[in-house]
Amino acid sequence: PGYSKPLPREVALMLMLRRPPVSPYVIQMYEWFDRRMVTLLILEFPHPCVVLRKFISASSGLTEPIARGLMRQLVLAVQHCIDHGVFHNDIHADNILVNTRTLGLKLIDFGSGHLLNSAGYDSWRYLEFCPPEALSTPKYYAVPTNVWSLGVVLYLMVNRWLPFSNAT
Repeated sequence: PGYSKPLPREVALMLMLRRPPVSPYVIQMYEWFDRRMVTLLILEFPHPCVVLRKFISASSGLTEPIARGLMRQLVLAVQHCIDHGVFHNDIHADNILVNTRTLGLKLIDFGSGHLLNSAGYDSWRYLEFCPPEALSTPKYYAVPTNVWSLGVVLYLMVNRWLPFSNAT
């Protein structure tokens, strides 16, 4: 609504996510520009932040209270996406920012996202965070996929390594 031509998918999803109530756990898009062959997004810049993978590897292991606090925020971010009709489809440790001062979390990068639907999806990016059904059936579904990805992220937070490699 309000746009005369189709929007780039990531822009449309980010616009959906900034409808009230806005989540403090999802990166916010302030503006966007369509330029010839590229779309430019002006995003919130939380500082000082690192991606979750670097945050985990810089520590000797996350304590249970820290892992629990981060996971709570991530679950709320994913729930916000679902509540606003958005399937992120790429939840992994490099798409999560952690504020090193406050331990606040932001889910980022909606470039692989989709509108939430009940028909299922058929493309996946990171095999380490991919649910088994995405490899063994023609379609996979948003909520079970989110739960699987959240479980892999939690495993990584508490163990400092992934439960599976690409080879398995």
